[in-house]
Amino acid sequence: MPMDLRLLEIFCRVYEERSFSRAAKKIGLTQPTVSVHIRDLEETLGTPVFNRLSREIEPTEAGRFLYEQAEPLVSLKRNLIEKMTAFLNRVEGLLTIGASSVPGEHLLPELMTHFHADHPGAKLRLRISDTADTIDDLRHGDIEIGVVGGKLPDKDLLFESFSSDSLVLLVPTTGPWRGRREVSLRQLRELPLIVRETGSATRTSLERALASRKVKLADLNIVAEIGSMGAIREAVRRGGGAAFVSQISVASDVEGATSHLARIPELGVIARTYYIVLSRKRVLTPLARAFLDYLRQVAPPAAGRTARRSARGKGSARGKAPAH
Repeated sequence: MPMDLRLLEIFCRVYEERSFSRAAKKIGLTQPTVSVHIRDLEETLGTPVFNRLSREIEPTEAGRFLYEQAEPLVSLKRNLIEKMTAFLNRVEGLLTIGASSVPGEHLLPELMTHFHADHPGAKLRLRISDTADTIDDLRHGDIEIGVVGGKLPDKDLLFESFSSDSLVLLVPTTGPWRGRREVSLRQLRELPLIVRETGSATRTSLERALASRKVKLADLNIVAEIGSMGAIREAVRRGGGAAFVSQISVASDVEGATSHLARIPELGVIARTYYIVLSRKRVLTPLARAFLDYLRQVAPPAAGRTARRSARGKGSARGKAPAH
């Protein structure tokens, strides 16, 4: 005979309380509703489970037998719910995050350290590549969360703005760049330039900006193509050429006078945005949800601001991400 587990839960509470009214209060129902449910149970079983002789009810023999069989099931359900709730709120285990080079090298490391300080049971692993490879890793399930410098028109991916930035022209303090604080597009065609690899959002942003002035990247004097932002900055410092880089990545270079920034008036400000990217096909683990909430809380709001300054600006919420 089919039997609703909810009816057994109500029966067990009435059995334990020896009262319809007390049981109703404990489970948040009205007394008439509890009475109806017990009557439905008795009709399903084909026998009474309580003797209604006074204000205190007594179980029948069938009722006592039913309680012996039903109580372990009800307890099992209660324990299962408690364990599932604990699982869905735990912030521990391994989380693999993917990022393109700029957020991977300049935004995420400190945020990950702060998050771990508040959640010592969490182990965070960071993969740094370009935007295209990070998105590919997300599609294949190798990472749960990505932070990239561009977005693609893909219905299976969800892009959420994380931080803003801009591309700037980093130039050496020696050679033909010495003393230059402004460079025209015509001059840029002639001077040595170092660029990021295909698939990099930095390169895509630069190509888009140049195209707005009807200039192609191939029209410029490209002397090297390098896949690491750190390696590009080192090449610039050593006088190998100039490079378009993210503003947040070069603060120490400019402050240390190993290189400086030059304006290109025709291009203006080359704005860019970093995005959190998720797969719509994947259900995030509790740890991933907590880290995602944390990223939303401490997202650096403007170009040139470090992760530390942004995190400190949040005060006591630095690492407290609500689990949900």
